[in-house]
Amino acid sequence: MNDELRKVIRGYTKLSPADQKEFVKRITQPGVELGTLNERIEKSERITMGPLGSGCPCCGR
Repeated sequence: MNDELRKVIRGYTKLSPADQKEFVKRITQPGVELGTLNERIEKSERITMGPLGSGCPCCGR
């Protein structure tokens, strides 16, 4: 398992059961193309929200 997948799994396990269901629903939604999903994720990563107190629990940034 690579580090990126490990980070996603770690973040997923920290979600509430309702948020886990929403996550699964969104990534398995018919009509969602991986390219479109990847583009949205890449765009959201470029947005800087400022420093976090303890860093992101998912990626550690």
